[in-house]
Amino acid sequence: MRDAIARALYWVLALLPWTRRPEPGRHSAAHLADQPALPVICTCPIPLHVLARSIPPREQFRIPPYLAAWEERHERERQRERRVAATLATMGIDYPYGPGSLTDRWAVSA
Repeated sequence: MRDAIARALYWVLALLPWTRRPEPGRHSAAHLADQPALPVICTCPIPLHVLARSIPPREQFRIPPYLAAWEERHERERQRERRVAATLATMGIDYPYGPGSLTDRWAVSA
């Protein structure tokens, strides 16, 4: 019922010439097309030497070499711990190995 009343009121107001809107509404495509462009903040182009320093090439890693070496060192330590656990398992010694576990590395054979 509410929609019917709203449509009837809109139809009556559309007949009266002084109630018509001369410009499109805020959400219409015509209104959005008339919006001015955003203001330009930087009017001068960025120099190439600044771009070269700020954008690394695709083949270059963003990780510094000392961090890559640090990660490789930790990976070697994890591999060594896995190898020790496998060697002790073949000898029948229980080794409390778990990836990322904070337990002590001491074990007792059963």
